[in-house]
Amino acid sequence: MNFKIYEIEKQIENLIDFETGEVLNLEMFESLNLEYDRKIENLALSYKNLLAESQALKNEKNLLEDRQKKAEKKAECIKKFISEILVGQKKEFTKVSISYRKSKQVEVEEDFLNWAISTNSNLITYSDPKIDKIAIKQLLNDGENVPYSKIVEKTNIQIK
Repeated sequence: MNFKIYEIEKQIENLIDFETGEVLNLEMFESLNLEYDRKIENLALSYKNLLAESQALKNEKNLLEDRQKKAEKKAECIKKFISEILVGQKKEFTKVSISYRKSKQVEVEEDFLNWAISTNSNLITYSDPKIDKIAIKQLLNDGENVPYSKIVEKTNIQIK
């Protein structure tokens, strides 16, 4: 048999007399139930395999990101070292040239934030507040009344 799950379910329904509850063809009924279980098992195994593959890819991505960060840090250290050695002096080679450009950067002192808050708040950006659901759950579990919030029990499938 090579049926789709919904086809198997339909065939199982057709084998049951709903008035009497009797199974019309027990051998076919058992065979279809075995096929149904095999399909579900294969789907669950596919899920587990894809989850494992996803985790392996995530781990590989993290390793590559770590290598990238190390290479960038090493390159930045070499760039800083060259800058300290040349002290603004230009160099030209056949495969590489080293030059400098002027730039402007804003530096602020520690007391700037307090001054800006009281004097000119347009110089400060604020981020949106975030809801701490972990803290809310803890309060609700401790019996506290937290308006506009509740704990909702859900059913989540687990495939191991």
